Amino acid sequence: MWNLFKKTFSIITFLSLFYIVFVSFMHRRLGRQELTFNPAQQSCFTGGDQWNYCVHSTPTDKPDTYLYVFHGKDQNEKSWSETAFYSGLLQRYWQQTYRRTPVVITVSLGPIWLITPPLSKEGTGTLDLFNQEVFKKIEADIGAPQQRFLMGVSMGALNALSLTLNNPKLFQRVVVLCPPVFKISPYASSRELLSFLKSSGAQVKSLFTLIGIGQTYFANDHEWNLFSPLEIAKGITAAKLPPLYITSGLRDEFGNFLAVEELVESLKSRGAKVDWRPNSGDHCSVDIVSLAEFLKIDP
Repeated sequence: MWNLFKKTFSIITFLSLFYIVFVSFMHRRLGRQELTFNPAQQSCFTGGDQWNYCVHSTPTDKPDTYLYVFHGKDQNEKSWSETAFYSGLLQRYWQQTYRRTPVVITVSLGPIWLITPPLSKEGTGTLDLFNQEVFKKIEADIGAPQQRFLMGVSMGALNALSLTLNNPKLFQRVVVLCPPVFKISPYASSRELLSFLKSSGAQVKSLFTLIGIGQTYFANDHEWNLFSPLEIAKGITAAKLPPLYITSGLRDEFGNFLAVEELVESLKSRGAKVDWRPNSGDHCSVDIVSLAEFLKIDP
């Protein structure tokens, strides 16, 4: 009897492992579609103790216009050169339409970082770092522009919102791609989290990843509200903001579409100029044509 049990257990274990491996293989991409274009020339530098940056240049650059770019989670300042990414599509579109393009400057503080006011936890206070050091250092090195644009994707989009809402005069145009904006805080109750998962369609893994990041930077609900774009937007004169381009996908695995839509309506009601681009895609689905139009530079 015992031998039969062991044999049955071994068979079940083998079949279970085979199923896991099979499912994993079936979901794995064995290659990727490559874009044909000439990527920007990338030159990278150490900006300071906490941050690095790269300058990306092409023959069509308009040297007096800079586009600062904040990357997403687990990326870095070199991610702009990834061809199978929205940045590759944007670069190719720029080349195909023969438009003047901004000098792209990517900035990174590491794989995970948030631009926050000074709070109780380590790693906060980076808002002052950007206002007082980052842009001054870069522009002292390569020259000051006539125009500054800003673009952030995912985590970087949250950072772009944080910087813009706290310092609205710094940029002339701001792009916010798929920001993980939420009505609930990282310290929401289990009941609130379950309700959110049911109403938003968020993936459990994605939500708890963001909760973990949130609790790393914010000690409580009060500190979270000092950073939350939805809360900050309630207290600003949005008419002073630069034009904003904001996207979010209805099937975004972080379940933030309705919160981003609420942010857009809040900003519009206060006089902000927002080019709202909702889509039916997953996290960070980007309409390259409208994005390129928003960033278009006149010859």
